[in-house]
Amino acid sequence: MPTLVGMKPLYALFALLLLSATVPDTKVLICISTGASKYHSHYCQGLKKCTHVVKEVSISEARNRGYSACGYCY
Repeated sequence: MPTLVGMKPLYALFALLLLSATVPDTKVLICISTGASKYHSHYCQGLKKCTHVVKEVSISEARNRGYSACGYCY
């Protein structure tokens, strides 16, 4: 029977695989302006500051565009 010490790396690997497999590419909101740098959830108060167009994109697309997570909602 394996010991707990030997099983810890397996549990960590399983948890990582489970999380990466079950997390969908969530939709977030970005402000399309030159000064915007954060992506937001749909209920974020920080997005109210945007005076430009707001667009819904996937997290991966937001990151590819150079946006990072908002400190208020993420």
